[in-house]
Amino acid sequence: KSKGEVLQQAKSINLSLLSLRRVITSLVKKAQHIPYRDSMLTRILESAVGGNSVTTIIICVSPSSYNLPETTSSLRFGMYTGSITNVAVQNVVRSTDELEELLRKLYKEIEAALITKKKLEIEVKQHQHIVING
Repeated sequence: KSKGEVLQQAKSINLSLLSLRRVITSLVKKAQHIPYRDSMLTRILESAVGGNSVTTIIICVSPSSYNLPETTSSLRFGMYTGSITNVAVQNVVRSTDELEELLRKLYKEIEAALITKKKLEIEVKQHQHIVING
């Protein structure tokens, strides 16, 4: 049996693995809330298991019949995690020139939106004037 510090470490590991299981279950079920903050392990793995990355999980198994329950549990866990679908998107690094061009385009879009807003405000005032003076 485990005693003292070893027992506390075993408890912490099991709690972290339980938290990881809850995160994976939430991801598989596409839940609105994913409990990444429940443990340090899930916080560290957040970007790997549910973020912008391709994730590989390696399952260690044993051919020994003594380890059959642990091996079976690990394989089930591996199959379950295979249901997670991440959409990896390549991060793009843009040059200063590209960013300046993008900024110019956005300023033009904002300017066009402001002009449209002014026109609509004028139309609303004209419509109100017609309704009031009818």
